[in-house]
Amino acid sequence: MTEATGTRRLAPLAAAAALAAMLFVSRLPPSDAFFLPRRGGFWLYQAAWAMSATGRGRAIFSGVVALALLAAGFVYLRSLWRAASRRILVALGGFVAAALLAADAFRRVLDLVQLVWFPYGSMDVREPLVVFVLAAAFLALAAELSLAWAAGRRGRALRLAFVLAALDLGGAGLARARGVGRPLPDPGPPVVAAYVVLTETPAGPSREPYLLISGLFSSRDVRPELRALAAKPGDARALPALRALYEEDVKRWDVPALRRDLSLGASRGDGLAFALLSSHLASAASSPEARAALDALSDERAYRIGPLGAVSLARAYARLGAGPESGRWAARGGVPAGLLGLDAVGALSPGRVSGTLRGPRPAAVALYRWGDPSYLLDASGLVAAAEPDVRGRFAFYGLPAGRYYLAFAFPAAAASGPPEVSGHRGDITLDARHPAADAGAIRVSFPESKLTPE
Repeated sequence: MTEATGTRRLAPLAAAAALAAMLFVSRLPPSDAFFLPRRGGFWLYQAAWAMSATGRGRAIFSGVVALALLAAGFVYLRSLWRAASRRILVALGGFVAAALLAADAFRRVLDLVQLVWFPYGSMDVREPLVVFVLAAAFLALAAELSLAWAAGRRGRALRLAFVLAALDLGGAGLARARGVGRPLPDPGPPVVAAYVVLTETPAGPSREPYLLISGLFSSRDVRPELRALAAKPGDARALPALRALYEEDVKRWDVPALRRDLSLGASRGDGLAFALLSSHLASAASSPEARAALDALSDERAYRIGPLGAVSLARAYARLGAGPESGRWAARGGVPAGLLGLDAVGALSPGRVSGTLRGPRPAAVALYRWGDPSYLLDASGLVAAAEPDVRGRFAFYGLPAGRYYLAFAFPAAAASGPPEVSGHRGDITLDARHPAADAGAIRVSFPESKLTPE
């Protein structure tokens, strides 16, 4: 093998290394300050974060990658020029065909790498190695195809083209079988529900109405199908199915299911699940199920927990009345528990919010923890939910001290216009002196003008 041939064969390796490095950095978790799955090779991620944390580090990385790509491109183009022997147009035709075939085949395999074998958040150090090997193979095939075509060795060029086409078709078939490009289960026609959130303003009690797509009053529940997909880690739809589950659980006000699905997502390394579950548990009613979910989330045998993750755990443990654990995690976060305002409150006795809803039926009611001036229908603040009984009564138990607000939901058909609310007294506050609160009879009615869905 001549020196020129050796250099030419090293070019795809240099380009593949540059591509693998670029893809690796682009898929880094934002930081190690929250929750990360515990995997081997963590030093590589730490080095990448350290490099990308400074402008100089990013500039050096970009420069090395660009230099590797330029050097590989120069070597390849020089070899192509020599092989063409003045047949430039013929060589360009082979180059374009090789580039298109290789790019399409590599795209298929890359879908498998990033969506099936190493989904986002998996933090598996084998991913950049697999990308490097595959990129080197496809680049080498494309280079040899175009060089053979330029040199007039049409038989070899056609054989290489057949190999790339076969890899493209094989990758497409495998990707399809693994769910790439396939949609999630169809939830059916959208079902709209009318939500009424009871708020408090400087002028007094108020309300905010919404018309939102919701599964609360739908006869079709797509979640069993989504859970079946989420249970298949080798399916590209597993992560999208998990995230669709979180959304469905929140829309249906199904707190136990939300907790289970977020715990499953956290066990799969989904960063969104970590964030939602830790913030949700910091608002949850005290229960053995909430404590079990929190203990699983704080398991350092499964997760690496950074300082901000530790602070979120401290808040959740304080909410559930676990003072020692709350203090320990606050210290891990580098903040004394006193500065965070963390008192291990736990459930009050009876820790109850009750009331009576007078309004259209069917209906649902949810209790949210007030966290800031915004009254949101999100997973973080959702404490509990229930259906009022035949007399419209509802009650929530096991609540720690705090400030809460209520939200009601009705089928959209019952919502003929902006709601009128009477009997609303403002936000609900529980503390040691007032461990129970009765919201009284709250009447919700809808005039005849039509609402517009959001």
